[in-house]
Amino acid sequence: MQIHQLTGKQGSGSTTVACAIVEGLHLQGFKALLVMPTEHEAEFARKYRINTGQVMSTRQFDRVMTALTIRQLDAIVFDGFDRMTWRDGCPLARLNHMSTGGAPVPRQVFTFVNQP
Repeated sequence: MQIHQLTGKQGSGSTTVACAIVEGLHLQGFKALLVMPTEHEAEFARKYRINTGQVMSTRQFDRVMTALTIRQLDAIVFDGFDRMTWRDGCPLARLNHMSTGGAPVPRQVFTFVNQP
């Protein structure tokens, strides 16, 4: 599992870049998922013209993190990572735990961290 952390100021366009990465991977035939702290992921999908099924709120993602659908992904992009709250710990720690346990996890993970 390769982790790419990108930082930027809030309002600098990180969500646009995150969406572009997901859409670019999708167009190349990869299964990618955008995870964001909002509960309005369908609105974001329309705004950024990406497939609704490629966007998930943190709450949804937390519920299905160990599910088969997550294991079938090629990449996960976390947007607004600093603002994300999780029920039982950081998703990267959990993904690392899954990978060391031999569970199939996405090869690429991108995190966008907003700096103040």
